[in-house]
Amino acid sequence: MYSSVLQQQYASENANGGRAVDTPTQANSLQAIIDPRFDALVNRAKVLRRSNQIRSETSIDISSPNGSSAAQLDSALERVDKRQLLSPTWKHRLQGLLIGLLVTAISVGTILAVLLTRSSSSSTLTSTLSSCTTLQWNAIGTTVIGNGSNGSSLNQLNGPTGIFVHTDDSIYIADTSNHRVLRVSLGSNGTNNVTVVAGITGMSTVSSTTLNNPRAVYVDSNQNLYVVDTDNFRVQLWPYGASNSSTVAGSSTGVPGSTLDKLGYSFALYVDTAKNVYVSDASFGRVVKWSSGASTGVLVAGSGSSGYSSSQLNFPLGITVDSNNNTLYIADFQSHTIISWPVGTTTGTIIAGLNATSGSIASLLYAPWGIIRDTYGNLYVSDYGNHRIQFYCSNGSSFSSGTTIAGMGTAQLSSRGLNRPTGLAFDSQMNLDTI
Repeated sequence: MYSSVLQQQYASENANGGRAVDTPTQANSLQAIIDPRFDALVNRAKVLRRSNQIRSETSIDISSPNGSSAAQLDSALERVDKRQLLSPTWKHRLQGLLIGLLVTAISVGTILAVLLTRSSSSSTLTSTLSSCTTLQWNAIGTTVIGNGSNGSSLNQLNGPTGIFVHTDDSIYIADTSNHRVLRVSLGSNGTNNVTVVAGITGMSTVSSTTLNNPRAVYVDSNQNLYVVDTDNFRVQLWPYGASNSSTVAGSSTGVPGSTLDKLGYSFALYVDTAKNVYVSDASFGRVVKWSSGASTGVLVAGSGSSGYSSSQLNFPLGITVDSNNNTLYIADFQSHTIISWPVGTTTGTIIAGLNATSGSIASLLYAPWGIIRDTYGNLYVSDYGNHRIQFYCSNGSSFSSGTTIAGMGTAQLSSRGLNRPTGLAFDSQMNLDTI
């Protein structure tokens, strides 16, 4: 028997020529405030899967970006009519608050590891991997931590958004609504050692020992921990083994602002080998670089005001930098694009997605959040609104169209599905972790 929401969805479509309209049930959820048809979209996609219009394979081969599984997924999801996730007229501060509430409300509190398999021997891996002809991911994920229910014990998460995997394969998690950072060391016998390495569980004040809704983490080669303390409008540094932190970007007292000595709501960071800290300041449509020891940042991408022109960013979230620190890659959440921005220039170039256009086909994105880059220059994007991870093969000076390597395109709590993924990270074996 269909659920009451699904029955309302079908009744609504039948009465409106196949186009869904909002229902009171949907409007009661926080998702409905952001996208009034979110619940209906999820249920409609469930029906499509039952009728075999969306099929999943054991693995997805990157060498066939237009292969059967990807094509079927795109074809089925094209039938799902989606609205813009966020209105571009909303003020930046309200955007930050709503995104924070949305993440807390709908997070499933689970990290899924997507396993990488290789069809070639290790002796030929280096020469073939960059051409994307031998990459293949297991579409079935395994749960590393979390049980799908929000909580504050050490085996639970509460609205996590950021993740980083150190070279020793320890996993660091920005456990956002618990106001803490966890370190997970995976045991060989299947047991995990979980410790709180920053913040105090349940405490959201402004101090050298506390955090307020942290959303991103980065660990350098010396195991120093950098944390985006989002609702305190700052980035904190915990030296390895220290119990107190210092502010390396933004205001140490939690004061927001648009000047270069302050930050608005920030969601991601990157730290280069010179200890320069790059911060995506979503509130003010910019990426700011803070040199080690500096009290003021330098604008390196965006203009400081949100927009859709080539000199602007529109709620930038995930960022990464190439191996030479010459180019930034930015997940521009509200423009639904990935932007390449050479350091020292005033304009960026869209390399994935279509400006101000959301969609679920391979060439489009729907509110991209996280982005990482592998050693071969390929990009991986958490396509938040499409509940999937997209892979972009590097062809030297350009990138291929996106290929789905994880997720089913609809919100799911299962070994094959994802629910609005945010952070991404690789371990030493190129296993891919996502929240």
